[in-house]
Amino acid sequence: MILFAWAISSCQPKKTAIDTEKDKTAITEWNDNGLTMVRNLNKDNAETFVKLTYSEDAIIFPPNAKSIIGQEALIGFYQNYPPMSDFNQKIEEMEVFGDYAYLRLNYSFPINQTGLNPYIDTGTIFCIMRKQNDGNWKIWREIWNSDISVPNVPTL
Repeated sequence: MILFAWAISSCQPKKTAIDTEKDKTAITEWNDNGLTMVRNLNKDNAETFVKLTYSEDAIIFPPNAKSIIGQEALIGFYQNYPPMSDFNQKIEEMEVFGDYAYLRLNYSFPINQTGLNPYIDTGTIFCIMRKQNDGNWKIWREIWNSDISVPNVPTL
């Protein structure tokens, strides 16, 4: 990961501290707006959410599932996602390298599915964002994991 970050930063034009802080502010605002959208996500607004959140060539890596590639596939994925009205996420780490940035976020949300005892899922999201031609930041790659172990899987 360090080598990847170094490679990205060495190929990018040098930014001033003011530019970097502007980008961090824009990404923080993006996170706040995205959080509001996730809490209201449903099959009718999944397309709007995806197009505002993910680059056209985005790839996500959900836990225990195949990768999802591109906005059209992401729309279908999020149209079938369970309601997350109490979803929370907090940026724990952010670095900007030119037109790329990485974020490490912590998330939590209660799960109340039929046939299961309610519980709170917590975990970590790691994403690489890319600044778009219009100056907006969008997720280019994203992976997340739950802190809750899968049943019958040995833990270390």
